[in-house]
Amino acid sequence: MKRLFRGPDGQRLAALAVALTFSFSLSDCAIFRGRGGHAHGSVAIQVRNDNWLDVDVFLMRNGQPERLGMVNSLSEESFAVDADRFHVNDIRVLVDPIGSNATWTSPAIVLGSGQGIRVDIKNALSLSTVSVY
Repeated sequence: MKRLFRGPDGQRLAALAVALTFSFSLSDCAIFRGRGGHAHGSVAIQVRNDNWLDVDVFLMRNGQPERLGMVNSLSEESFAVDADRFHVNDIRVLVDPIGSNATWTSPAIVLGSGQGIRVDIKNALSLSTVSVY
């Protein structure tokens, strides 16, 4: 069987290959992600709908809506969103009751690593709240 790395140049190449492999494996480590970075995984968004209407729920990322799903009247749903989607400047939740012209948009949400979002939709939309836990 032939040796892949022969002589001093081969040994340097082998050492370089090992070093690159090691550095790429560490690049995903939490220590190297920086402060406030999200781990790969998901963020839970819990929505409780106390409104008389079913609602569509959107995640607003820098003003662009992304539909999460629908929450039926007087019920609760949980949505899992990829944590990497929160690496933007402006995160909000938009609630759009089906059959109504009214909508509700949350204030800007600041989310730290490992946190989740809870949205409570009230019958009077202006009384709805968002919290980070």
